[in-house]
Formats: sequence, structure tokens, C-alpha cells
Amino acid sequence: MTLEAFKEHYETKHVPLCLAALGDEKPIRHSRYYLQRNHASSSGAPKLESANSDDPPPPLLYIGDPATVDYDCISVVEYEDEAHFLRFKEVMQNGPDREEIMADQDAFEDHAKMKAIAVESPKVSER
Repeated sequence: MTLEAFKEHYETKHVPLCLAALGDEKPIRHSRYYLQRNHASSSGAPKLESANSDDPPPPLLYIGDPATVDYDCISVVEYEDEAHFLRFKEVMQNGPDREEIMADQDAFEDHAKMKAIAVESPKVSER
């Protein structure tokens, strides 16, 4: 699946499917951050052995090795509290639309690369 097809599927199929299935247990916010790509590096740089013509340009990294980035999107899902998350999880894992959601995930997600990480409330510095 191309990067554009991934974005299109996530935004127009998967997110609406999940939101409809969740009903009152929708997250407060579900933000998706797609990685910017370094189109300049793909024009003259040698390709990796595993790369093919369908591979997107490497991610635009300011620090670090782009070869270590194996994802296309970072999603931030916000809940009221842990109890809200547990209700959300219950609907996703056991709700009546579970099979349809799982089949849809299989169509566009690489489960081996998928990670879900709990974080603390943010510490924010502003100018």
C-alpha cells in the first residue's frame, strides 16, 4: 500500500468505522501526525537494498538516522481518564463491530510495527 493510500484509508475508512462503533466511548481527541518526507534526499541518494520504486522518500529527520524510523504516522488518542480508556478498550475488543474493525486493520496496518504507549500528562514549556 502506498503512503497516500494508507493515509486515505486511515482517514476515510478506519477512523470513521471506529468512531461509529465506539458510540459514547469515543476518545476525547484522536490526532494523527503523518511523518513529513525528505523528497530532496530521494532524488540523488542511493536507495537501500530493500527499497523499491514504491517506497516513499525517507522521513525528514533533523537528528538521527532515517533508516531507524519504521512507521508513517503517530496517533495520539486522549481519554478522560483510565476508566474511559478501559471502556474504549472493551468496545474495541469485544463490541459487535470488532470483526469488521479487525478485518479493516489487517487491510492497512503492519501489526508487527504497531505500538500503543501510555504516557503521563504533558509537561509544556511556552515562550
